[in-house]
Amino acid sequence: MNDETLLSPLDSSSNETLAGRIADQLKRKIITGLLKPGQKLVEKEIAAAFNVSRTPLREALARLVNIGVAVSIPYRGIFVRCISAVHAREIYELRIGIEGVAAMFAAERASDNDLSRLKNLLSAMDREEDTGDDAASLKLLNEQFHRAIAEATGNTVLVAQIDDLWGWVSLTRTNAWSATGRGGTSRIEHHAICEAIFRHDPAKARQLAEDHARRAWTNVEPFLVRTSATTTNIGSTAEDSFRHAGTKRFRR
Repeated sequence: MNDETLLSPLDSSSNETLAGRIADQLKRKIITGLLKPGQKLVEKEIAAAFNVSRTPLREALARLVNIGVAVSIPYRGIFVRCISAVHAREIYELRIGIEGVAAMFAAERASDNDLSRLKNLLSAMDREEDTGDDAASLKLLNEQFHRAIAEATGNTVLVAQIDDLWGWVSLTRTNAWSATGRGGTSRIEHHAICEAIFRHDPAKARQLAEDHARRAWTNVEPFLVRTSATTTNIGSTAEDSFRHAGTKRFRR
């Protein structure tokens, strides 16, 4: 991780804990693909880039492991998690169910503030799509949009599950999203889901959200199959060690 442009000193004005700010910045770099699957997160380099000590950094790295975007391999270190095509399919099958339920309950329960936030996120994504000059921001907005739907349900357990799920989804689609050119189709589907939520039509919202997740997988799967042969031994080891841990997390 020798590209100094990947990381920069943290904003000290934030109310978040130092470890939390480090974890958020690293997660952003992972989600947007600046830190690649299988890449080692070297404490010394990150500490120097952020100008922080090892203690909060280690807490931040532990958070990344806990949410599933990184994996700790004994005697080797912490790496950005690699996900195989098989595991990606399992993740997207789960996504279909969870996001369908989230959209359904959002259509039933969303407040005026929830609906306003969804409208604002749609507008922000449309602007990014139109300019086409900041794919990283568009990816982050997309994740915020799906989380906002979950938050509109008022179900904190569901929101926590969406957070866990999207840590994994982001890893599967970091490179595939740009390669498959799905952005324009996804935009249309987002608007349709929101229209059903705005009309308070739970059945339609659920169906559209499930279809959206299915189409996302249809686009991602061929890319993952083509690139799975390049998965490193580190990625395979991380995958094997994390599948069991990931299963336990969704049983809580």
